[in-house]
Amino acid sequence: MPKYRFHVVGIRYHDYANNLEELYQKAEGKSMTMQLEEENPLEKNAVRVNMVSKFVGYVMSGKEREQAEELVRNERLSVRGSVVEIDREHRMITLEVNTTRELECKGIDRDNELREWKYDGRLLRQSDEEITLIDVINNLQMCAEQQEPYDENMESYLEFIADNLWRDAGVNTQCQLDEIVHLLTANSDVVKGYDKAAKRLLFIKADVNSPAKRQRQVDNLYELAKSSQMKKLIGSLGDKAMKVIDEIPVSLVQLFDSDPQEYVGRLWYLRCSYRQLRQLQTLMAMRIAMTRLNDKPVIEFDEILIGGEETFNNLGKAMESHYMNSTKNLALIYCVLRDNGLLVCDRKYHLFVQFLVERGLLPWINEKRIKGLSDSMSQYMRDRKDHNKIRRGFSEDYHEWEEGKERLFCEEVSMFFVNTYSK
Repeated sequence: MPKYRFHVVGIRYHDYANNLEELYQKAEGKSMTMQLEEENPLEKNAVRVNMVSKFVGYVMSGKEREQAEELVRNERLSVRGSVVEIDREHRMITLEVNTTRELECKGIDRDNELREWKYDGRLLRQSDEEITLIDVINNLQMCAEQQEPYDENMESYLEFIADNLWRDAGVNTQCQLDEIVHLLTANSDVVKGYDKAAKRLLFIKADVNSPAKRQRQVDNLYELAKSSQMKKLIGSLGDKAMKVIDEIPVSLVQLFDSDPQEYVGRLWYLRCSYRQLRQLQTLMAMRIAMTRLNDKPVIEFDEILIGGEETFNNLGKAMESHYMNSTKNLALIYCVLRDNGLLVCDRKYHLFVQFLVERGLLPWINEKRIKGLSDSMSQYMRDRKDHNKIRRGFSEDYHEWEEGKERLFCEEVSMFFVNTYSK
């Protein structure tokens, strides 16, 4: 892959605004990192450039910005490059990024089941901790390259890496950590504390494969399977979702089913790229979300809801705000869906509850409790004979609800779906 050059502009508006000369002196030949700033209110997907913890500027808009955005997305969210040119007259810095770094890593096992494997579909969005981890590792390397003193900043970098390295077992990170250890060791006679930092980093790297850290990776997969991101992803794929998870290498599926901890440990030793890890993480979490104990596929959206993903997302918000572990509340939410024509078929209480469980809206309900909860819903409905009466309040024989309180409840729930059923 080629080297890229990017012009960094806007340097007079940020952390070096009042001392550009200091920036010019520090920056020459040094490293900087590029990362996406997706929540920038003025320019979507702006690419921000930092030098250690200082905000330098942005990659120039246009074709360079598009290339930088694609590079960051395909690499590791925070890409490191070297300053090759400083233009004082135009207040601009040129950053060169070499994307062949991964290929230079020694000891990469390229004869494995992931050598030619890739998945080009949608991926789960990275957590803030994942993004910060890569940025922190880049900052630590820049500190070591510039032989900065071992201080509280470097200590905090090591602490964060120790707590979060389990999130990224990619070969890119392994190679970069080896480089940092080499830099720290080589400069240990010059900078006090570097020898200690190098030993600690080696321990952190080895500890990633401890049982406790492996279990954190497994737990994270199950959390992702229950996440709202996963619900949206599965909903967008529809009938194709089952075909997508079949793309996971069979040997890795078998290993995960027999020993999940061994599976995540294998990924470290396979030394696959960060992007491949994200792909595998997405597909395996999707598989967890879609696989039931009896190996039957989960209930599809169009079997339960009208309005697809939008209705489901609004249902999730209504459940989060109003369910409160109450069967009565769940019955009322069901009635709001039914009365507004958002249910495929009425009186499928068991199927409805099972759907909520499988999609993560009732995560603590097990298989045995599904029937009990759905039977309770059905009983509430039968007690009122005319189902529409539940919208007007229970009779005096049932003191659980007051008519005004119930009406207000249903109106509040209905507001979540107003955009869906008004179309």
